[in-house]
Amino acid sequence: MPMSRRFAATDLHGCLRTFRHLVEEELRLRPTDHLYLLGDYVNKGPDSGGVLDYLMQLQDTGYQVHCLRGNHEQELLDTIFSHGDGDMWRTKTEQEMTLASFGVARPSEIPSRYVQWLAALPLELALPDFVLVHAGYNFALPPAEMRRDTFSMLYTKQFTYDPSR
Repeated sequence: MPMSRRFAATDLHGCLRTFRHLVEEELRLRPTDHLYLLGDYVNKGPDSGGVLDYLMQLQDTGYQVHCLRGNHEQELLDTIFSHGDGDMWRTKTEQEMTLASFGVARPSEIPSRYVQWLAALPLELALPDFVLVHAGYNFALPPAEMRRDTFSMLYTKQFTYDPSR
């Protein structure tokens, strides 16, 4: 039996062709491998819906694909649940491309299977030797608070390493 391998990636941003090439041609992912994806599957690229379909397909067919929520998933969920018109996108083109990839005109029309999958994504994943998160932690906070600071987990760009933690 082949040994299990571990890979981590982030910020797929709707780039299905590139991601499929990575998984199928470069990594040659096996069901015994573990692929950790740290968020930002949607927006910017041409096929956000296709990326989510592929991730769900890999999980449904027995691949060990562990997905975390990134800030772009959170912003999309916030827009859907607030019934917003899509002011989360930086450009009109990005908005149209993302919505078209789901076959809809408004965020509130994104099919519930995607919304439920995105809403179920955890913000962090603790492994025996690593803790994975999309952006990072605010190490100025006490440890228990740090792990509840969802803003930093999704958005921080300031990294102060504390080796004691």
